[in-house]
Amino acid sequence: MKKLNSESSIRFNECLKSLGLNQKQFAKLAHYSEQHISNFSTGKKPITIPAAMNFSKLFKVSPEYLLCESDSKTLDEREKKEENYEKLFDEYSNGILHLAGYKIVCKFISNWKELGLDELYAKTSPKVSPIQFYFYSIPDELRNKIQFSYEVIAPNGKGFYCTEQELSKLSEELIEYVSFRMEQLEKRYCNRVKKGEITLKVPESTNITFPPIYPPVSKPKENLYYSNSLTHKDKEFPDSRFLEK
Repeated sequence: MKKLNSESSIRFNECLKSLGLNQKQFAKLAHYSEQHISNFSTGKKPITIPAAMNFSKLFKVSPEYLLCESDSKTLDEREKKEENYEKLFDEYSNGILHLAGYKIVCKFISNWKELGLDELYAKTSPKVSPIQFYFYSIPDELRNKIQFSYEVIAPNGKGFYCTEQELSKLSEELIEYVSFRMEQLEKRYCNRVKKGEITLKVPESTNITFPPIYPPVSKPKENLYYSNSLTHKDKEFPDSRFLEK
């Protein structure tokens, strides 16, 4: 708690400095007593949720940032970080699958017919492209119910489907295992450093930059996610009943 309060007070003081006000001026602006502001500033008391909500509007930062629940100052910054994380997550997950001999063909809406999106798309007038339909024509109440799945080709050449949740769970399990094994190696080699068995720092002249260990995952010529995969009529995938459920 002390560490959290200390970090909150540091962020509070940084925002206060950026605003160009002293504690007395800010207390008046935020409708708080000077003693309250002083306690927040020195870390004697934690910033409460109501206070963070109030201060965030004045500082133009997110309440989560002041509460040390996020390192992103603004919502836009947080969304951008999450978007970049998702891209890296997908890239490396695909790379691992590629090394294992599996290839993701495309991501598609598995409950397309169940939600009646096929009929809704057919009635769209004037006719729009699938990508326009996906982003602009699906009602929010249906969009929230959309479930995604993947077309995957196995090393033996056979195709199958798996849900987005299943693939995400697999990726998370892989990350957890890598973290576990790297922590084991860290403990092992940190002890060797302390004992003087290995050198702590490698000279810069011997640094080597390694290329990626896996080739880039090949992509379809067209964006199947927004075109063919919406109705999903690929006859090469035998389990078409998956889409009828």
